[in-house]
Amino acid sequence: MLLETLLSTDNLVLGPGYDALRWSLDPDRAILAIVTLGSLRVAGNFAVVAGGGTGGLFVPLVIQGALVGRCVGEVIDPGNASLFPVVGMAAFLGAGYRVPLAAVAFIAEFTGRPGFIVPGLIAAVVAQLVGRTSLSPYQASGQVGHLERRLLLPVADITSTHMPTVAPTATLVELHQHLDGINCQAVAVVDHDTYLGLATLDELTRIDRHRWAHTEVAEIMRTDVPVATPDWILLDAMIAIRHAHTDRLAVCDQHRYRGLIKAADHGLPARVRGSGPTPNLPSARYVPE
Repeated sequence: MLLETLLSTDNLVLGPGYDALRWSLDPDRAILAIVTLGSLRVAGNFAVVAGGGTGGLFVPLVIQGALVGRCVGEVIDPGNASLFPVVGMAAFLGAGYRVPLAAVAFIAEFTGRPGFIVPGLIAAVVAQLVGRTSLSPYQASGQVGHLERRLLLPVADITSTHMPTVAPTATLVELHQHLDGINCQAVAVVDHDTYLGLATLDELTRIDRHRWAHTEVAEIMRTDVPVATPDWILLDAMIAIRHAHTDRLAVCDQHRYRGLIKAADHGLPARVRGSGPTPNLPSARYVPE
């Protein structure tokens, strides 16, 4: 505030900034004074946002862009005091919110001068190409397709809770009958409500048939298959299924069995269940070891 009083008796740092814009457009202002004002406004906006204040950053970006453009114009073309502030506004809006066309439309309405549209558009496009992040965490980076939206579904909402299970003490003969009866390639091994592993047809066929009657499921079940949790999304389960070379995952909450996720039930691509590359999709919680 003390530095602000050295520049002007008006309120230039706090508030929306229209007084600061009018003050900076005075052709008698020195570059050092404008740079000082811009620095004070950046510090003030940072303090408000860091302190949890509200009000948005749209207008502060406009004012800051105008101040920067005013300084650049004073160096490049001192006789043109209006063009470069407008170009700075478009550049800052385009970079801050990733909306170059909206920035140009704002400039056209704000100035009412068609000659500023093309320079503003060039500045907004350059700003769009330079950065990749928006100031708003709620702004989507692009259109999300049907598959991407489905992969963001919570696992808790798509878990099959009525899939049959098998006890760890069951024999392999009983396991074979169980798999044949439900026409599945794998089944969860559950003791009461505790998940122990996954019994698969592949593991069963590796055992000599004469030993089936005397071998328990607990001896052949897979315990290396990842276990999904209710806070996962479908993308997490897809990645885990691919790396585990299986077609389903158990869903557990604090080791308590909740159900299964099957790849085929959700139309996942065949390459996901194979050894191909992981598709380029949103970031997931599950990270393969």
